[in-house]
Order: sequence, then structure tokens, then C-alpha cells
Amino acid sequence: MIRISASTILTSRLQACTEALALRLRFRDRRGIGLSTWRRKPLQNQPNEGFTLVEVLIVIGLIALIMSFVVPNLGMALKVNLGNSSRELATLIRSTHDEAVLKGTVHRVVFDLDRSQYWVEIGDRNFLMRSSEQEEDERRRKERLTEEEREKLKDPFSLAQSLTKKKIALPKGVKFNDVITSRSREPVKGGLAYAHVFPHGFVEKLIIHLKDDFERDATLIVNSVTGKSRVFESYVKEDEK
Repeated sequence: MIRISASTILTSRLQACTEALALRLRFRDRRGIGLSTWRRKPLQNQPNEGFTLVEVLIVIGLIALIMSFVVPNLGMALKVNLGNSSRELATLIRSTHDEAVLKGTVHRVVFDLDRSQYWVEIGDRNFLMRSSEQEEDERRRKERLTEEEREKLKDPFSLAQSLTKKKIALPKGVKFNDVITSRSREPVKGGLAYAHVFPHGFVEKLIIHLKDDFERDATLIVNSVTGKSRVFESYVKEDEK
């Protein structure tokens, strides 16, 4: 059985009404009295007349009726996307925790807040964790290098294809509000953010805030020991958890 949504029916009726109004303008009576006095007129002598008040009100009413169906459905779809994104992130972080313990290697979850993407990377077995001060010194050192010298530097991390075959984009209408980690003094609102997962199963402090186009919020707070996440349908601050 073919199902036709109410918005589709209303859209078709609006199109039919618009075509009827266009026909009305082409064959309008010279005095504009009404339907009973319509007469076809030569196009070259036809006056440039606009819509009547009744016609405008009919169109506005139809548009309002269509929007009353479309807007709530759009809001509900974005709410579902926000919830699904929270659960998918929670599942991926838990899987990363298990994979790091199983393989005995450092993993990290990467968040690209500007592009609304995330993925998991795996580090070399000889990778040694650096402090935030050491990473800042490394960043400054790289800034002084030429482009050719930077390309020769090997990144100790690569995409963990067993967990994410490619970078995962958040659904349309959903984005990262900010990400809080143990390596950032303030919530990260742009650029890249990292959360490392160690071979013994410890996860760096990680709080993820999502939001949609209707300004609805979701919060994931990751347990550093188990890798499990608590999900809230609101913006939960670090000191409120």
C-alpha cells in the first residue's frame, strides 16, 4: 500500500491553488467583479492586476497549515538524531576502551568540532604519553619547521580501522557544543580535541556536549575506569555531574 503524508497532500493542493490563481489573473474581468462576469481578453490589452485580499489570505492559510505539519516533524527528527548520536558516541568510546585493553596499545578518540566529525586512532606500541606542557613545546617546535620538514615527521597515531573505517560525521542539524578533557583548562569549542584510552583501561576525563538546531542539548560523561558513558538530555556542567 502506498502511503502519502499529509504534508505531501497539502503541498499538491497549494500548487493547484497557485495554478488556479494564475489562471484567474489571465482571464480576469475588466472590472474585476467576479467569476460570473469573466471574459477572455487579448493579452496585449490585459491590465497588470495583482492578487485580491481573499486570494492572498487563502495562500497564507495553506502555507501556515503546511508549516504546522512540517516544523514539528522536523523538530522531532532532530531530537531523534541528537539521541542517536549520543548513544553511538557512547558505544564507540566503550568499544575503544575494550580494544585498548585487548591489544595493549594506546588509543585516542578524536573530535573535530569545526567539521562535526569524530573517529578513533591507534598509537604505536612504543608511544610514550606526554604531558600537556610537553605537547605545547612540541607544537611550538613544529611551528618553526618548514613544510617539508613537517611532512617527514611521522604521526605516532593512525586511524583505528577496526573501530572507525573512516571519519564519522554527526547527522545534519547536530553538532558539538564543546568537549572537556583533562588536557584542556577550558572547554574546547573549536579545532581538534583528544581523549586518550590506555592499555590498562583508563580513559582520560571526557565530557561531550552536543546540541541541535533547535538549541536542545545532550551531555555524555565518560567513566574513566569502565569507559561507560552517562547520557543526559541537557547541558550538564563538570561540577554538576
